[in-house]
Amino acid sequence: MAGAELPVKHLVLEMRYPPSLAFYTAMDRIGLDLSDSYPNWERSPLTLEIRNKKLRRRCYLSFQRCFYEAIGFAAVHSEVQRASKFFDKMHHELKFTNVHRIGLRQRLAVTSSEPFTEMVQRTVKKFQPPDEPLTDLLRGSIEDVGYNVDVLADNGWKYHLRFGPMEREQWFEVIPHEVSLFESAEEFANYKEGFPDRYFYIDIDCYQNDTTYSDLVSLLTSMDSISSEILGDLVQHLKG
Repeated sequence: MAGAELPVKHLVLEMRYPPSLAFYTAMDRIGLDLSDSYPNWERSPLTLEIRNKKLRRRCYLSFQRCFYEAIGFAAVHSEVQRASKFFDKMHHELKFTNVHRIGLRQRLAVTSSEPFTEMVQRTVKKFQPPDEPLTDLLRGSIEDVGYNVDVLADNGWKYHLRFGPMEREQWFEVIPHEVSLFESAEEFANYKEGFPDRYFYIDIDCYQNDTTYSDLVSLLTSMDSISSEILGDLVQHLKG
């Protein structure tokens, strides 16, 4: 899909770091410093969540883990940059050097006009070579299908890849949605109603365990770039 934005509907970037008692004195300061970009907030004694309901973005902060989530955005690369700034703030305040895990997860809905049964048949034909023993042992016909693979990328990080045909309601069953990320319950209902009736669901979850914070930017850049190529090729293959 060269020259076209991939239909990424949901994005999460996560960072896990060594537990830090300093978090509890720093979390309010972090929230206040980021309040211009994330004016909505919810705090407990142990965690802080800051949100921008208008733009459907949120940041979750805890003593050993934080994440950035976005729904309905223009470009993945811009969101990765925003998340990186948030991670920089956490790093500056907590002063850790090692990162237990860094992850970039994207979920796509590639719209299809085909009937669902034809989408299933297309997927089976492309990703499941004919196997007479398998056909016999199933003692029936395939009505739905999904694929799940774990991959060690050439660059050294890993990713989980899941894909298959879906219908509208399945998206909201598979992916938890925080209604608090929307300005109102009505806006969330409208978002659900506007979702495609049928689509190919693609979920790519890139991650690296046990690295240093100094490598974070290069890792996220690599994950962003390579996953975009993988997704573009997969979308073309699914629809071609």
